[in-house]
Amino acid sequence: MTTQQELENFMYNLAWLRKKHGLSRTRMAAILGIRISTLDRLERGDLPEKLPAEVLLHLMRWFSLTPSALLSGHLDEQP
Repeated sequence: MTTQQELENFMYNLAWLRKKHGLSRTRMAAILGIRISTLDRLERGDLPEKLPAEVLLHLMRWFSLTPSALLSGHLDEQP
């Protein structure tokens, strides 16, 4: 799997997790410590030039995920 595929999986999973858990964009952005505009870009698949590693860590901690689960595929397709 390429880094690009992992990034695409991350952005897909971010949007999927927010919707699955019924979180507003405002709440999800607060959980991740980012602006709503950054969250919107991520959910559209547009990776900002700089994205702090803390975003990934917050997402993994909040939803009890491993890096592999978050990056290796779509969460809605995993057993």
